[in-house]
Amino acid sequence: MCPTGTYSTARLATVETTNCTVCFAGTYSPEGSSGCTNCDPGERSFYEADGRLGGHCLVCPGGKYSAMRSDSCSICAAGTASTNYSEACYSCFPGKY
Repeated sequence: MCPTGTYSTARLATVETTNCTVCFAGTYSPEGSSGCTNCDPGERSFYEADGRLGGHCLVCPGGKYSAMRSDSCSICAAGTASTNYSEACYSCFPGKY
């Protein structure tokens, strides 16, 4: 069975881990997956302690954003803000920052 962050399209119930393909950054796959899934906008890749992609994505917190299939969250520019799960930042109201 392929570990998290990898997949196999083989039809066998038990696949040798040497036949597993590594998912790309900005995607995830739980253990035993037959493919990778894109992280949604406002999320980023999660990495295991050993550096492998994980089986889920992490939320970009307020003040950061990301596009679909992103490897990391970007910080909003000065004068802009965002909420959790944001795909983009928005301009702050006058007098706010």
